[in-house]
Amino acid sequence: MNRQNPTSRQTLQTPGLSALRGLLPLALIILGISGCVYYNTFYNAKKNFNEAENARLKSISSGAATTRVNTSKYQKAIEKASVVLEKHPNSKYYDDALYMIGVSYYWIKDYLKSQRKFRELLANFEDSEYATMSKLYLAQCKLQLDERPEAITIFQSLLETVDDEDIKVEATFAIADFYYEQTEYDTSQIYYQILLDSLSASEDDRRRSLLKIADGNFAKFDIPAAKKAYLDALNMDPNPDEEFLALFQAGKCAYLMQDIEGGMDLFRQLAEDERYYDSIGVVRLEIARGYEMDDDLILAEEEYEAISVESQRKKSEGAALYNLGLIYQFDYVDLDKALEYYDKANALGRSLNPYYDESVKRAADIGKLANYEIRLSKDSTTTLDQLDDASLAQIKLGELYLFELNQTDSALAAFRYAVDSFPDTYYAPRAMISLAVAHRDFKEDTLAFDSLISRALAKYPKSDYYPTALEARGLLGTVADSGYPASYFDIAERWLLDESNLDSALHYYQYIVDSFPRSNLAAKARFTTIWLEDQSQKSGDDSTIIFAYNDLAELYPDDEYGKLAGSIVSYIPSAAPVETEQEIEQEPETLADSLDPDTAAFDPFTDPSGIDTTLSPELRHYIGADSRVLRDAPSNPAQYQILELIYPSTAGGMPDFFDLYYQVQIDFDGRVMEYELKNPTQYTELNSVYNEQVDNFVFDVGRFGVDGIGDG
Repeated sequence: MNRQNPTSRQTLQTPGLSALRGLLPLALIILGISGCVYYNTFYNAKKNFNEAENARLKSISSGAATTRVNTSKYQKAIEKASVVLEKHPNSKYYDDALYMIGVSYYWIKDYLKSQRKFRELLANFEDSEYATMSKLYLAQCKLQLDERPEAITIFQSLLETVDDEDIKVEATFAIADFYYEQTEYDTSQIYYQILLDSLSASEDDRRRSLLKIADGNFAKFDIPAAKKAYLDALNMDPNPDEEFLALFQAGKCAYLMQDIEGGMDLFRQLAEDERYYDSIGVVRLEIARGYEMDDDLILAEEEYEAISVESQRKKSEGAALYNLGLIYQFDYVDLDKALEYYDKANALGRSLNPYYDESVKRAADIGKLANYEIRLSKDSTTTLDQLDDASLAQIKLGELYLFELNQTDSALAAFRYAVDSFPDTYYAPRAMISLAVAHRDFKEDTLAFDSLISRALAKYPKSDYYPTALEARGLLGTVADSGYPASYFDIAERWLLDESNLDSALHYYQYIVDSFPRSNLAAKARFTTIWLEDQSQKSGDDSTIIFAYNDLAELYPDDEYGKLAGSIVSYIPSAAPVETEQEIEQEPETLADSLDPDTAAFDPFTDPSGIDTTLSPELRHYIGADSRVLRDAPSNPAQYQILELIYPSTAGGMPDFFDLYYQVQIDFDGRVMEYELKNPTQYTELNSVYNEQVDNFVFDVGRFGVDGIGDG
């Protein structure tokens, strides 16, 4: 009996519509043709309805995976019965017609219309022979419409007021399933247990109840109880699917109870059963996992290798290759071999590798080692920026070893190398703090932690990382919490925003610029100073402001405030040549023409080529090769989204950081319809890998206006 949908139960079959409530008295023939039409209409409605119901119930009894519904028969029943309602409102078959229409709408999945008909029947014919079944269908409609609390109320009422055992079983199942879906497993098990103990429930219903109890116990991690219930279900004549589920889950329970051999016996039983040949790969993966748990890595590796060969073009192949990568990465610490298996798994694609995202990331992490492990050879020509980059690379290497590759000793060595080799770089305090935290959290060495944090606080009191060290020692908010760039920036902000004291604010912003030139806040403080002086017209000379922004852009070309300063200077209006009206009319539209003047941050200046070179990178790439606008966009568009893409594993020697700009056309579900990479890198592999990731990305359309979706 199909229990996938409670409403497909045979107990929901329609009670036989009474045979026209007896034969019509012969005397009524004098009603003439009108009565015959009425009779024939109802008869045809009943005929189509019963044929549809018989076909549905036959599908259920055949054990089909899905219930077959004769939609056309139900539709004809609706049409004919609706004529009875419309033209014969006083008919004694009115409730019959309502019931037929309600049931028909239910099985063709128009639950709103179905619900209306059952409510009308119950409101006007509370003593109808169809009242009880109408309540049951009404409750099922509410379940389908996600009106679950109302549905449960009706089911509970049926349990308390109805004597029909089949309906009680149906209502109990509905309540039990409701609480199970709400993850209220203890409550659901009360109702499943009622069914399990019920004499009126069928063997199929009792077995299904027991399996749901087992699943609930597994979900709430009561593993011994779950295993017992799965094994008990095997003694209740399960169908092949139920038997597979019970054995498979019982095997997983055995593993969780550390009964490795017992679990493997259950999985071997499945592997030897020819009925489950199509699932052999999944079963053998569990057997291989058992070898791993039993520390027999040789047999585990052999089993995974065999699966990868014998289960080709199936998901188990991708899973086996991924697990081989894990063995070589974490057990054998052979990263080259691990990368080989991850790459093989990734080559299968997302459809055949259930661990695709994880294997891509692990391969990428290993691939980054080639960049991070390069150590700088210092000489007299080495610049401070080069030293900073080398220090940061060692820190990232340590973090990669620590958090992704599970190699604590290698991580500590990388952090230590950064601390000892680059003590005067910007990232030196970060390296020392990372080394301290790694000792505390991964080696439980609090003495080393305290010593290193104390050194960081004493040696780098003016560092941007000073408050991180304070936090690690629980000193934020104490007398020690001062003297570093962020503390002075907070003072400047308070003078400006809370006290409205421009001069004091400018003093502290300038103090940051002068005293902490290598701080991440230096460019921001300098930008704020220039902007405030410009707004307050303290300089009295626009050229001074322009030169200040230019200097900032040149001094901090990679900082966001340096870039912003450069964009501001580039937006300063310049004198444009006078154009005739005819020239203006013939000029092709550029993005600058399409900007909404109410939303533009500055007056854009377009050079003679027609390409707006002053726009931000995001906007600039909306302009086509012919200088025409590919799509209208505001000067500060909301309709772009930053994606975090996964770095390819074989990208050793390629840059770590770069921006790619895509023009993407998406549908109303956020799926990519078309895309174009507007600034491809010189590395073909990078372009190909990121193109594939963008093609599979699903955007959050809630952030965008509908005008920009589907049309480019």
